[in-house]
This record gives sequence, structure tokens and C-alpha cells, in this order.
Amino acid sequence: MALPAERPGQVLAPVDRNARDEIADLIADNPSLKSILDEVVAKPYRYARRKAAIETNLGEERFPGQCPRSFAEAIDEGFLPE
Repeated sequence: MALPAERPGQVLAPVDRNARDEIADLIADNPSLKSILDEVVAKPYRYARRKAAIETNLGEERFPGQCPRSFAEAIDEGFLPE
């Protein structure tokens, strides 16, 4: 159950926190991945953009064509978009 937050996205479900920890562990175990992280975000973002458009009944053009966050921002627990 999500708790009210002062800003949207402020409260993360435990599964989100666990996923971030697992990703951090993978990167720590495989430092060579750091060089391709922003590239790796592109494909799932494309699918997420399409899914968001379908779920909100908005056209895909209403969502940024490319992921507006770097991988580092997306994985940073303290980062909250404005």
C-alpha cells in the first residue's frame, strides 16, 4: 500500500527499492556494464512509453521520444523529478 507523499514518486514500493539494490549489485559485480547503461535504458523506455500511452489513452507523442532521465538518475533513490 502506497503512503501519501509530499511529492509524486517520493514513496517507493519495497519491490522498487529491491530492484535498485539488485541492479547496483550487478553493476558492482560487472563494472564493464557502466559504459553501456544509458544505452540499455532506451529499449525498455520505448516499451514503457507505448504502454503509458495505451493505459492513459494519450498518444505516444505526448511522452518524450527518448528517456528523459539518465540511468544514474533513474537508479538514484534520492532523485525525484520536478
